[in-house]
Amino acid sequence: MNIQRIKLVTTAVIILAGVIIAPASTTHALGGTSSVQNDSSKTTTDTPKTTDTTTTTLDSQQHLATIIAKGDQEITRRLASLTKVSAKISSATRLSASDSAYLKSGVNTEIASLTALKAKLDADTTLDSVKADAQSIVKDYRVYALIVPKIGLIQAADSIQLTDTKLLSLIPKLQTRITAAKAQHAAAMTDLQTKLDDITTQVTNAQTIASSVASKVLTLQSTDYNSDHTVLSGQRDQLATAHRSNQAAIADAKAIVQSLKSL
Repeated sequence: MNIQRIKLVTTAVIILAGVIIAPASTTHALGGTSSVQNDSSKTTTDTPKTTDTTTTTLDSQQHLATIIAKGDQEITRRLASLTKVSAKISSATRLSASDSAYLKSGVNTEIASLTALKAKLDADTTLDSVKADAQSIVKDYRVYALIVPKIGLIQAADSIQLTDTKLLSLIPKLQTRITAAKAQHAAAMTDLQTKLDDITTQVTNAQTIASSVASKVLTLQSTDYNSDHTVLSGQRDQLATAHRSNQAAIADAKAIVQSLKSL
């Protein structure tokens, strides 16, 4: 009876020992699980880095697309302006044939180059290349800073020179009339001769200025402007002076003709 009790007690202890050991194993397993969880936690911590990289890539692509879209817009605007000035060159009546041909060729070259740049810009896949091409739109094609104003200056200079040519052809005719009238109207002709001499002076001044402006401006390129932003400075003012000289000469010519008619 005692032996049986001892066996039962022993069995109970063994069973209890197993129960006690089991939690220890469970604890070890949980420790392992904890270790896995820690590794998983590390993996989870690494995951946002992948997300950040993806986000950065998307941001870069969006930035790339934005620059390309803006670049295309600016190129299109410049192409429209160049097409417009090309039409004006073709229809200009006071532009010399040689200057017209030179300017038209230059505009066509700019149009072709900008069109090629647009194709290159649209095909760009890196920020470095797209930024370089976007900057090229302005630096290598000075459409608004140089090309368009240069064409306007050449047109104005040629127009002034055309007026000068007409006034110079008028001077000998007026001189003949004044000389013929001197015998009978000496005093009056002295005043008219002074006006005629002034015509020669004013036209010569205007012609010199217009010719100088045209020669300085006609062949200017974007590289010239990049080296010196003041290449066009003062040219319009010079042409304004030449225009005033021609207006003074025209006023003298009208006064002479009117006086001769009244004799």
